[in-house]
Amino acid sequence: MFSPKDITPTESIEQELKTYQDYLQQEYRSDMGADVIDRMDIIGGYMARSGKLKADAEWHYNKLVDSEIMKCLTDMLHEKLSTSTVNKLIEAKARDYKYLLTWAERLNRSCTHQLDCLRSVLSSLKAEKLTFGK
Repeated sequence: MFSPKDITPTESIEQELKTYQDYLQQEYRSDMGADVIDRMDIIGGYMARSGKLKADAEWHYNKLVDSEIMKCLTDMLHEKLSTSTVNKLIEAKARDYKYLLTWAERLNRSCTHQLDCLRSVLSSLKAEKLTFGK
């Protein structure tokens, strides 16, 4: 059975995601090709890392859900809880991990969209240079 190694702790996931979020929200000089290229390089790295962070956050989430399911099943037998109540209890217990998972997924997608946009900006700058640079 496969067992992943080097799982990022949740506190580190949160810190890295905050760093990426702050960077993605920063303004940049879209009229300067070098700035656009630098930003593309940085975001490319963030995209790769945020994919790993998403997987790590999902691992933490699933680990918690698994342990909570076992606890809730025991409680369900003793306290006669309904399945929907058990599901709500598990969701409530796992909300912080679900938040990290969703955030990592959204940041990963934001990186993809920003890279697409930056490619368009770079193409536009190249076209302007060819048109007006002569």
